[in-house]
Amino acid sequence: MIKKTFFKRILGVVTVLAMTATMFMGCSETAKVSSNGGSAASGDTIKIGGVFPLTGDVPALGAAMENGSKLAIKK
Repeated sequence: MIKKTFFKRILGVVTVLAMTATMFMGCSETAKVSSNGGSAASGDTIKIGGVFPLTGDVPALGAAMENGSKLAIKK
């Protein structure tokens, strides 16, 4: 019984330490690399993302939002 409680406590501490280390590594500014392989600050391209409901209950609304975004970017 004592070993099981001790194991759970150690596992909890290790989990918290791993999550904290991951958070700090993700927030560091040393190696920001974008998904295309280049650095995040290179180039003159500004990427804009959007989340639109293209399926489900309101796909017409999502399609209109997507088309409106594309039109705004084009103009």
